[in-house]
Amino acid sequence: MVSTIRPTASSTMAYPSSLLLGFERVKIDPKLRFVMPARYRRLIPQGLILVPMCLKTPVKGKEILIIALLTQKQFEDRYNALETPDLQEKLARGSFDVEMDGTGRVQISKEMNEIFNFKAGRYIVIAGVGTHLQIWDTADWANKPAITLTLGIS
Repeated sequence: MVSTIRPTASSTMAYPSSLLLGFERVKIDPKLRFVMPARYRRLIPQGLILVPMCLKTPVKGKEILIIALLTQKQFEDRYNALETPDLQEKLARGSFDVEMDGTGRVQISKEMNEIFNFKAGRYIVIAGVGTHLQIWDTADWANKPAITLTLGIS
């Protein structure tokens, strides 16, 4: 799985210093939460939107379901860029609001868990890729060079 988070304009850091870099493995706890690493936490907003997305692989017909974590503004921009009300409805219907608690934990909803089958004790990789974060399943992270990201809303 991959998720996207972008730094907020309210960050106290200048643009080059606010780049999200590196990666960390984090564990999903028994209540289906993960802790956002502190170095990323200060650059991202409290309210985020989980958006199911799709990764296309070089293997014909093989795709990986992923998650994008978007700010409200990023979500609105993607929503408004869609060409038809039907596509906008599909994007909105499949998305979920989330917030980080005071310690940076992000709760995974029951609905999102039904889609992605998160498991307590499982590790995910949170990778900074400049202007945004990607959240990967560790197995997918190991195969990352063979995968490209595309928005999947159908």
